[in-house]
Amino acid sequence: MENLNKVMLMGHLTRAPKMKALQSGVILCEFGLATNRYYRTQTGESREEVCFVEITVMGNQADFCHRNLTKGSPVFIDGRLKQDRWVDKTTGKNASRLRVIANDVLFLAPPAGPAAASNYGQEDPRNPLQQQFQQQFQQRQPVDGFDSQQRTPTQEQLEDVEDDPLY
Repeated sequence: MENLNKVMLMGHLTRAPKMKALQSGVILCEFGLATNRYYRTQTGESREEVCFVEITVMGNQADFCHRNLTKGSPVFIDGRLKQDRWVDKTTGKNASRLRVIANDVLFLAPPAGPAAASNYGQEDPRNPLQQQFQQQFQQRQPVDGFDSQQRTPTQEQLEDVEDDPLY
């Protein structure tokens, strides 16, 4: 059986990106990402659920993210999950956490970092995900039953979710 490890997230940076280099010479950029889910309860009350995810970007893209992103920057991430495992030094117990290793980072607003002025408006022609996302964004159609002004699902969508065994 085949396996799939693919993650796509859209959200805002929770802190400024931090850059570091491994002994092997690989450059890493790490930042937190917050994604929001808006929904209504059965009683009609609006709710928001926030999920915080750690993101790691490698190579040239890491440097580009470090120079052009700041806390609050909106981004689209295409990547994979990675589980980090270690033994806690204080308790001696095994510990683990999930993080996303980004394959592609798409800026959803003009860059805001120190190098923003010199890089603004320059697209990476090698990034097919960026081109595809921009084309889809320009040609976007309203999603069935979704009120984009309120950013909440309709009653019909809520009823569909209630019948879904995964929720």
